[in-house]
Amino acid sequence: MRGAARRRSDPSLPEYPMPESSTSSRRRTWADVVAIVAGVAAIGLAMWPNLAADEGPTGVALGSGTLASFAAGGLAIAAVFMAQRSPGTARIPLALGGVLLLLSPFVFARSAGVVPTLQMVLGALMLVAAPFIGRLPDEPSELARDDPRPRL
Repeated sequence: MRGAARRRSDPSLPEYPMPESSTSSRRRTWADVVAIVAGVAAIGLAMWPNLAADEGPTGVALGSGTLASFAAGGLAIAAVFMAQRSPGTARIPLALGGVLLLLSPFVFARSAGVVPTLQMVLGALMLVAAPFIGRLPDEPSELARDDPRPRL
């Protein structure tokens, strides 16, 4: 056997991981940031729906839309933690949270307003970030090392 074919089939030779491109690393980092922000915003929307709806402090009824926002936010935050171990399985809860937030206004909302609109926007952000979620860089300098811009 020659060259690469021999290296792949010979278990005595060490496997070296291929270096990762900076664009995929940046994409994963931004997807993680979007998932964190959307998850925290969904949990905040579940905790204080009157602030977003501008209804005032009349009391909060724990409705199904509120529970859907809280569950979707929890799924998004859990997906970020899961992505540190296995990025493939972390896409599932993030996508489920996004679908839950996208469908929630159509199922639970009585009227169009700020809260259902925010739920749909946060759900769309989660769905956009789901395919790209992955491990965060180990060191802050990992992204800066591949940065083509000149250093000052």
